[in-house]
Amino acid sequence: MIKIINEPYQLLFDVVEKLYGKIDAEIQFAPMEEGEGAGCTTFTDDNGTPLITVNASIPFIATIEIIAHEIAHVIAGIKNAHNEKWQKVFSDIHEHYNRAIEDDANENGLSVEQVELTTVQKC
Repeated sequence: MIKIINEPYQLLFDVVEKLYGKIDAEIQFAPMEEGEGAGCTTFTDDNGTPLITVNASIPFIATIEIIAHEIAHVIAGIKNAHNEKWQKVFSDIHEHYNRAIEDDANENGLSVEQVELTTVQKC
């Protein structure tokens, strides 16, 4: 059986669910034009499921932070782009995810240094 022992995406999703309950969003990795950034969230006019797009050209290590950043947009809502509410949500995700990474590393017999590349950086 193949098993990823430090799966950062699922760990991030678990943290978000613990903090905010179940969140509806879809995530895709897709090429983005130069200058479009590393990720974006598209909200639908009919309050449907938001779509998070992560630039497929960025390094894997950066995708964790980008997804956390975009999930914060989904939770805070379209009218709260990078304001205090969004910053609080992102900070909470940041804090709890990085704590979970340390706990996960200890449970799997890894040093924090071995998994620190998958931590979320504070904006």
